[in-house]
Amino acid sequence: MRDTTTNRVLATVRDLMPPRAISLSRAYFVAEQQTRLLLRLLDIHRLPVDVGRFGRLPRVQVGTKPAAAMDGKRSWSRWHRGKWEIAVCADDPLMVRRYNLSCEVKRVLDHTTANVVYSNLRHRHPKHYERLIDSIGSHFAACLLVPGHALRRLWAAGLRDLECLAELFRVPVEVMERRVAFLGLSRNAGCVSEQMSGLKTAPTTADEPAALLGRMYACTPRDWDGLEVRV
Repeated sequence: MRDTTTNRVLATVRDLMPPRAISLSRAYFVAEQQTRLLLRLLDIHRLPVDVGRFGRLPRVQVGTKPAAAMDGKRSWSRWHRGKWEIAVCADDPLMVRRYNLSCEVKRVLDHTTANVVYSNLRHRHPKHYERLIDSIGSHFAACLLVPGHALRRLWAAGLRDLECLAELFRVPVEVMERRVAFLGLSRNAGCVSEQMSGLKTAPTTADEPAALLGRMYACTPRDWDGLEVRV
């Protein structure tokens, strides 16, 4: 890592958050900016994103617990005895654990600022506010695990099967679906672009449907493991 001081990493990423109340759309924008910076600070350049590196920072402890010990939660985080503790449910699939861990990373980042920056989002119904905060964390997690530039490169190169993409990025399919929709990518996009530099693509013809190409890639998703992520 470029810097292994936890306080420095957290402070640098937190500095992207304005010191004032912000809108939901602004919160989404800042969350994505934070993921880009965090990837650089953690020196992550390959797929799938190794979110576990956050847990290898000093004074950060990440672990798993059985569902019976999670009090009905799928994940939680807290500052306890001089360190950040994050737990995810051991009974969940790996892709779900990665996603929930990423959501907790956002909670850690927002710990010192949430009361101020999200004050405009408060509602007379606490559950509504909680759902908005959860949506920001979900967006952060999706952006962290599925960097937009990497997904766009693969999409342009012809890899458009959502199940294959989800396996490549190690995320649940529904997360990939939301990410594709957020970035404005269409599963029915017309022809596939020319082969992208540095990406392994199958031979295609001008009239080959993108859906067919996606199925071809879906047969061998592990051929894409280790793809460089440009951050």
